[in-house]
Amino acid sequence: MKITLHKIVMPFTVSDYERGFLYTLAYIAKQETGKGSGVELVSSKNDKEFKLPDNEVPEKCQYTHKIYHCERFVSNWVRKIAIKMFGKNSLKFIEHAWNCYPYMYTSTENMEKPEKIAMHFESYHIDNDKGNTEKPKFIHNSKHLKNKNSFKGVQIRVTDITENMKKLKKFDPTKTESKKAGVGPLTPSTKKKPWHDSFDGPTMCCYKLSNTKFDITFGGTLEGKFVKQQDFALKKFHKMIYCLMDEWWDMTLEEVLKYEEEVNKELGNNLHREDIELTGGGFGAEDDSSRADSGAADQSENRADNSGAQPEKATPEGTNETPSGSVIRSDAKGSEPKAEEKPATSESAVPPASEGIKTKKLTPNKSKEGGESFKTPDQELPPMCDECSVRHKPGDPHRTKKT
Repeated sequence: MKITLHKIVMPFTVSDYERGFLYTLAYIAKQETGKGSGVELVSSKNDKEFKLPDNEVPEKCQYTHKIYHCERFVSNWVRKIAIKMFGKNSLKFIEHAWNCYPYMYTSTENMEKPEKIAMHFESYHIDNDKGNTEKPKFIHNSKHLKNKNSFKGVQIRVTDITENMKKLKKFDPTKTESKKAGVGPLTPSTKKKPWHDSFDGPTMCCYKLSNTKFDITFGGTLEGKFVKQQDFALKKFHKMIYCLMDEWWDMTLEEVLKYEEEVNKELGNNLHREDIELTGGGFGAEDDSSRADSGAADQSENRADNSGAQPEKATPEGTNETPSGSVIRSDAKGSEPKAEEKPATSESAVPPASEGIKTKKLTPNKSKEGGESFKTPDQELPPMCDECSVRHKPGDPHRTKKT
């Protein structure tokens, strides 16, 4: 079990964050749903019976029930192993979420192994905060903490939206300005000074406590990897909230909820469509530009493998290699280049011993008569001489038999 506290500072108020959060969540779901994977909304309603951790009933609470189909977001070998070990629904996750701003609670469980694979998120959002609150409300005494009223044993991670990440080139708050909000570009953080220390506008902080459990074989390793992927997903999501600010800034909360409702209707129709074009690769995946670069590289490698082409070999400076394999060296004084032919090779040529292939060697063999001859296993012994009683080739001088 891994318990992590994420601190995420954003350059606006909690009410702004609520609108941006809901809009971006619907935006990503729309981009990544189709071809059997993505988000499926089961139900969404006002929950008047939900109680906060202090047993108080919130003024408003929106409950959502979703199913995340993650088959497309993992590699083929992971998908095959997961289905073989845990079942056909092992890459589906059921989510129950209660949105009661400034408090949120989300429970996500695996459809096949809900008691063994589960994630719980508890969030509280504070205005005029830069991540320096020691005991955030409802978080410091959460039931998911091992030690109540203490973050002892909890890994604390600061999610910096200005951090330069190669896989998120498209969403960069240090290069994005919101004209409608009059914010940005943000100053990149340094080791000694975070971006919000020099920011003059309003700020808020999201304190998100996550509890991750993988009670399966190699579960400890999976927990650690998932926490890292979780941190990446949070950075991507909050970078997108900022970079999409001009799209949702002028919208009221009611308009955002209406947009979310329209998207949810589309999700049901798009989930199993094969003709839909998807631009996302999972909530924890890199952006389109990085994926396009890696995809082009993979395609070029596949083409090379299929054609049997060998990779280009580097030739020394001042030389060129001809199609026939000869190397042409250019004289430094400008004389005409001379071609040096490479030694010809064929399938029958014997490779060097360094390649692990043994070669036949001629070894001296002593005959019973005392004479020596060099032969391979395929050669026959010379005939026996009647005069000297020693084997030698006809025409060779007679030898004296050793006694």
